[in-house]
Amino acid sequence: MIENVPTIAAVVALIGLVVAFALYRKNDAIEIDNPKVAEITGEIQKGAMAFLMSEYRYISVFVVIVGAVLYLINGEDGGLETALAFGFGAVASVAAGFSG
Repeated sequence: MIENVPTIAAVVALIGLVVAFALYRKNDAIEIDNPKVAEITGEIQKGAMAFLMSEYRYISVFVVIVGAVLYLINGEDGGLETALAFGFGAVASVAAGFSG
């Protein structure tokens, strides 16, 4: 049985972040020479950002309500930590959505 799961998880997560950053840099370095393709790409990016902003407006209400419920359900037995972990997870998800 593996006894050092948190360390292994942290190392794998860091490797994943390095790979994601490398792929991001490779994708960001691509230059679009065709003006029409560049225009279409820009419109797609604008549409995607508009969608994300609209979606996150609704999801933020859900996150606040669920975070409050998690806090109230768990009370003094880790309610604050659970609610904060849920909130940080939601923020990480938003960051992932915007970086994509």
